[in-house]
Amino acid sequence: MVCSASGGISCTADIAEPEFLTPLFRRHYLAPFARIVLAIVYVREKDSASARQLLAQLHDDFPGNPLFTREMARLARAQQ
Repeated sequence: MVCSASGGISCTADIAEPEFLTPLFRRHYLAPFARIVLAIVYVREKDSASARQLLAQLHDDFPGNPLFTREMARLARAQQ
């Protein structure tokens, strides 16, 4: 994983490698964060279907959070 914090945080797609995210998915408190990070990676890699799937799972887990619905709508508008 290659990350840089100068002027913001940027990471390469290597962050989505299973050995990095798999342990996080098993953690109760870190699993949602890992899915958010992976959804961001999917958006950057132009994989909207995978990003929408993760956002839908997050919406199901946290129905009171409008962020996930808003981001799914943004992805749908971007594809039109």
